[in-house]
Amino acid sequence: MIYLDALVVKVKDGAHVRNKAAHLAVGVDVDGIKHVLGIWVQTSEGAKFWAGVCAELANRGVKDVLIVCCDGLTGFPEAIEATWPSSTVQTCVVHLIRAAMRFVNWHDRKRAAAALKPIYQAADAETARIELEAFKASELGRKNPHTVATFENAWERFIPFLAFPPMLRRVIYTTDEIVKIVLECRSADQPVTVRCSQRGVSSTPGHLRRSAGVVKMQRPTGRTILTAPSTGTSSRPEEPCPTADDIIKPVLGCRSA
Repeated sequence: MIYLDALVVKVKDGAHVRNKAAHLAVGVDVDGIKHVLGIWVQTSEGAKFWAGVCAELANRGVKDVLIVCCDGLTGFPEAIEATWPSSTVQTCVVHLIRAAMRFVNWHDRKRAAAALKPIYQAADAETARIELEAFKASELGRKNPHTVATFENAWERFIPFLAFPPMLRRVIYTTDEIVKIVLECRSADQPVTVRCSQRGVSSTPGHLRRSAGVVKMQRPTGRTILTAPSTGTSSRPEEPCPTADDIIKPVLGCRSA
């Protein structure tokens, strides 16, 4: 299984600090071990760039992917299926709920959030459709047609995780695994360097500070180093960049630890 998502980070560009999108790919192999497959920095997030990322991962050896969890970016699922036609694309339910709640009145948000729970906690896709129709016919549904339309437009990408048992749903339904990894790095007592190789990325002590906000791409050495402009880089000497044999194998399955 692969999680694909982009986070906005502060990047020092000359004398200015700008917002850029750090595209992250996290995979889970057949042994349930998570691996950071790569970090790519662009000015903004787009399906065209994600298509290039998927093609790069496939060229590096990620051939057999069962499930890909991504956000609701337009054209993103099609870009994934163009690279891995047999994979199942799951829209992140957390992103979907945020989009559905975007135009809900502040005073109605708690009630709307509670009313949406039976949809994404349904036993199966058929029950979820019944709950969505019930919400659509309710007072909140009539008052917030955008919420209903958001679910209806993403329905085919929303329901795949409902075919799995509850324990597996927790692994499949969201891209928050990427956010967890970033937060773990930021809160670590020891700085961390994320190093790239031909087949993947590994984490070793190095340059990531608690207030990390920049992703530096060092192309000549093949390394990706997370660092913070406010704290600077660590004085600790860098370790040699690992070879492909030192890095994790490609993603082949969907079982998570």
